[in-house]
Amino acid sequence: MGEIKLQINPKNRPAVPAVNWQQARVLEMQEEYAAAFDTSLVNTIEEMRAAYNEERKMWNTGGPVMAETVDFDVPYEGDKVPVRLLRPVKAEKLPVIFFMHGGGFVEGNNDTHSMAQSG
Repeated sequence: MGEIKLQINPKNRPAVPAVNWQQARVLEMQEEYAAAFDTSLVNTIEEMRAAYNEERKMWNTGGPVMAETVDFDVPYEGDKVPVRLLRPVKAEKLPVIFFMHGGGFVEGNNDTHSMAQSG
């Protein structure tokens, strides 16, 4: 059987299994944005949303450029749900991925969960 090596982890980061360089960079970036996770700094839902939007910036940079980005609303039970259509290339027919993120249905929006850049 293979040998398992354990690493001492003084910064409370995942050590086993060891993470690759991309995940290590994500952990570093989360540390840089740690203030956005500090809920003691917020008193209102609006402040919580603003902090969350700030923290999510690190996840939503450098993504692919879309050929077309369309924002619209879908009516639902007297309200409306914001929707974003991302088309990576101009084509008559494309496969579809439907992504829905509730975020506890309190925070998060189309901008906090979209790595795509508008073209």
